[in-house]
Amino acid sequence: VAMAPGGGGLAYELLDFYGGVEDLTRAVLRSPCPRGTGVEEVRSVVLRTPAERTLAAALGVDAAPEGEALQTLWWAKVLMDDPLRVCRALRF
Repeated sequence: VAMAPGGGGLAYELLDFYGGVEDLTRAVLRSPCPRGTGVEEVRSVVLRTPAERTLAAALGVDAAPEGEALQTLWWAKVLMDDPLRVCRALRF
């Protein structure tokens, strides 16, 4: 953050190390996922019951590409852990 040229207020430079600007322009809201964690590990943490595994399969999570499946599963975990998080995230 720095003073804008001409003293008209503050200016900032956004440093995007993780592709967030592209996500914003495409209106994509990603869930932060732990690095180095594979789909199977996340699946075992998130999908705890046979009914949850059946629902995930019916929704196509099993057939999704790995990155998409990770995002879907991690969002499910986030929402189960803290349902109000979406409200807080979407208020902006």
